[in-house]
Amino acid sequence: SIIPLWTVNPAGELLSEREDNEAFLAADPGKSYAVFFPDGGEVQLDVTEVTGTLKTRWINIDTGEWGDTMDVSGGNKIKLKAPARGNWVVTIVVENKAKL
Repeated sequence: SIIPLWTVNPAGELLSEREDNEAFLAADPGKSYAVFFPDGGEVQLDVTEVTGTLKTRWINIDTGEWGDTMDVSGGNKIKLKAPARGNWVVTIVVENKAKL
C-alpha cells in the first residue's frame, strides 16, 4: 500500500556491496524504492539523484509486522541493513518530490 507496484521496475543496478541473491530492488528512481532481503543482509542503495528526505519503513514478510521507520537524506548512497535474518522488505519513499 506504500508503493503502487505498477509504478516500479527491477533496478538492481542501484544496489552495491551486494552478494549474489542477497537483495533485490524494484524502483521508480527518484520517487520510490522497495528492497527485498530473502535472508537478512546489508547493501548500499544509490539515491544520488534524489534531493530532500526519504522515509524508510521495514516490514517482516514472515509475520506481516511493521518494523522501524527512519528518515534519510538523498543525494548519496544509503546503507540498508535488514533488522534480522528472514524475509524483510524496506520501502523508501521520497517525502518531498524535488529531484535534480
